Amino acid sequence: MNDYGLSWNEPTRWCSGYVKLDYYERLFDSDDVFETMRTAPDDLYPGLYDISLGLARHYSGDDPILLSRIWNAFFGELEMPFFFLVGKYDIQAKSVEGRVSYETMWSQWENRFGTTYYYCVYKGVLFLGLFSNDRMERHLSEKQVACTREVLKEHMDVRWMLVFVHHPLWESPHVSNFDNNETLLEGRKYSVFAVQQKMYRHFERKNTNYYFLATTGSGSPLLGTEFGEFNHVTWVTMADGGPKLANLRLDGNKGSIGRGRLG
Repeated sequence: MNDYGLSWNEPTRWCSGYVKLDYYERLFDSDDVFETMRTAPDDLYPGLYDISLGLARHYSGDDPILLSRIWNAFFGELEMPFFFLVGKYDIQAKSVEGRVSYETMWSQWENRFGTTYYYCVYKGVLFLGLFSNDRMERHLSEKQVACTREVLKEHMDVRWMLVFVHHPLWESPHVSNFDNNETLLEGRKYSVFAVQQKMYRHFERKNTNYYFLATTGSGSPLLGTEFGEFNHVTWVTMADGGPKLANLRLDGNKGSIGRGRLG
């Protein structure tokens, strides 16, 4: 669910972008991408979301060949299936001078994946990936909500649903259309995962579990478990009573956050 920003140029995102250019360019020329990443100095190593930024500030952010090189340098090496969720920096609705256009970001995404929102069913579990910048910032289009409605009609017998969305749209200050999506989910067993706030939180809403995930290399003060600020991967296992979560700290800390929680 990370926000990789691989088709986006934000001039103010990394003030040290030029300093990191050498690292990025060595990365593209490397025969072993992951070894180059592993041996990078701590103060040079970027989170995945910031890969394109230094280069985009130096080259043309709208160059499709460059963007493809950035993409393939990392994800072209993966052998496992990897399902992407559109983040706010992958397709940014807010117009800012110097930033890659919304249309360019949208076309780059669709050329690679064919869709900005999707679903799949695996072993009786429905995975629903939503797009929270659908034509407007922090918004689900009517078309997207209608798609969700049809998917749910076709899959009435799933044992659980896992809903993923970048922005926590239920907290949006303007009409996001997320409430219409929630209405469709009423009476079903489901869990919702969002990011954006870079702080781990769990709470109950609509009689089900909602989660904010923290970071996996993105910018964060990393103040620790008490503040919900840490780098982690959330491992979800489907048990008989619903999803069981284990949060794996990337710093090796053995403390658990949310481990054993169902739903």
